[in-house]
Amino acid sequence: MLAAYEAEKIPPSGGCASGEVAYGILVSNHTIDYLGTTHPFLLNVGVRPLSATAVLSFAGGRLCDFSYSTAALLLRRQYPLRITGQGAAQLIEINAQTTVQRASGGENYQVRSFQTLLRGFRQSGVDLGVRVVVTPDATPSEFEKALTFDLSCFTSLRGCRTLSQLMPLVPQDALQTQEFPY
Repeated sequence: MLAAYEAEKIPPSGGCASGEVAYGILVSNHTIDYLGTTHPFLLNVGVRPLSATAVLSFAGGRLCDFSYSTAALLLRRQYPLRITGQGAAQLIEINAQTTVQRASGGENYQVRSFQTLLRGFRQSGVDLGVRVVVTPDATPSEFEKALTFDLSCFTSLRGCRTLSQLMPLVPQDALQTQEFPY
């Protein structure tokens, strides 16, 4: 499977400190990514930079840490919610992530939002996201929330506009605990 997705060997990191080897997989259209990031006006006419990534870390020949994320790039005015504190940011990347890792004494299910500056873009931008971390001790319901991704907006004419489109169960959960500000 790793060869089929052209997995790249990367340094082990994350919750698998003793990891011997890790692989990263990126699925995207590099031409569309390039056009959308270098010519943002094309986002108005249907260019939709999208990606899915996976990182798998192994120790002792066994999978010990797994991370999956999806992302979509859009213009600020295409994002339906108000964003505070980002000034003249013109681009928004919405980013939904799930990590399954061994327990480290904390909770078995955590939801955190994040907002960072986009790096490597000519235009100013912000990366808005939700990160879910689950451990092998999480309940089946928590796993379902963390691993339910809906990628139907990847093929829709409007494209992906909100995090709840990408992870329909998690943002609702985060809103109930008031940890999701946008």
